[in-house]
Amino acid sequence: MQLLLGAGGGADGLRRRPFGLRAPQGSLEELLAGIAADVLGATRVVRDDSFFSLGCDSVRAVQLAEALSEHRHRAARRTAVPPCG
Repeated sequence: MQLLLGAGGGADGLRRRPFGLRAPQGSLEELLAGIAADVLGATRVVRDDSFFSLGCDSVRAVQLAEALSEHRHRAARRTAVPPCG
């Protein structure tokens, strides 16, 4: 079983972890899991992983947010329509 922690750090209860690891589903989850794995230095990130058990703290959370923002800006530049003229 896995102890779930609330936003304030208190225990919310116990939950059974599903047998096996559930891979990310869909392109968005795959993208987010890949970026998270890169930032955290993990070999992979799956749906059942805990943010903090992967070694994440406030500094890594900021790094993850920055990496996601950079990806979003790169994607926006790739899809931007060049000005006519």
